[in-house]
Amino acid sequence: MTTGIIVLAIAVAIVVLLSLPISMRIHLNADNKAIDVKAQLYITGILLFRYRKKNDFQPTSNEEKLNDSLKSSRLHQSTPFFHLLPIIDDVLRLLTIKKWSWNIELGVDDAALTGILTGLAYGLAGIINHFLLTNIRFLSLPTTTVTPHFNEPIMHADLHCIVKSRLGKAIYAAIRIFILLHRRGAHGGSSNPIADVHHA
Repeated sequence: MTTGIIVLAIAVAIVVLLSLPISMRIHLNADNKAIDVKAQLYITGILLFRYRKKNDFQPTSNEEKLNDSLKSSRLHQSTPFFHLLPIIDDVLRLLTIKKWSWNIELGVDDAALTGILTGLAYGLAGIINHFLLTNIRFLSLPTTTVTPHFNEPIMHADLHCIVKSRLGKAIYAAIRIFILLHRRGAHGGSSNPIADVHHA
């Protein structure tokens, strides 16, 4: 009897733990000088993890640019992103976006060109918003603001979003990704990661 109660209590505790709500707040601020990313992870409203990374854009020599290009090429060949394509759609459907808001400011010295860039920015934002609305559940519609500056050159973007899920769903997604990557590593892969995905 005592053993049964203990097992039941453990089972209930696991169910409650996996049902805990988690949320991540992401704030991205970028311009032509630097990009600043802030992320905070909450479980039941309690801050569990905080991350911040800021990269300044600095001019580099031709030799440094060549080295960066070679590093980027090697990274592209070995990146696991393409290996995750088969399950990215499933993972996205486990998420709920509570808030998605971005503000874009742009401008060049030419007013006509600024107007064209503003239209392109709205179009690109619309494509991204449509993709998100198709694949992720939203609690409120995403908002986008593009502010043109006709008399000064400027490029600035500010994104703020809050993503919600359940701890159990996050663990499930992490396990799926780990299994897929482990399977790819164990069986090897061709030099063409896209071909690997299509033959999976």
